[in-house]
Amino acid sequence: MTDQELLAKVKSWLSVDGTYNDTQLLSKVLAAKAYLINAGITEARTMSELGITAISLWVNDVWNLTGGEAKFSFAFKQILTQLRDGADAT
Repeated sequence: MTDQELLAKVKSWLSVDGTYNDTQLLSKVLAAKAYLINAGITEARTMSELGITAISLWVNDVWNLTGGEAKFSFAFKQILTQLRDGADAT
């Protein structure tokens, strides 16, 4: 999947239309993807539907940061655990 295809999936998940924020969204999407991979999740699991949901949640969680604080949602943390420890997330 290309970066642009991944961006399109995340935008659909977030119900974002238009291209105004694409540069900022893509940087967050790629950061989320790197976060998952650095957490030990394989590329295949990262790009699965559950992985794309985790990326979308990560982007949603960090979209409106204030003062540099990042608070990840319970849903993101649970999916991250499933992707890392689960049997088959694809």
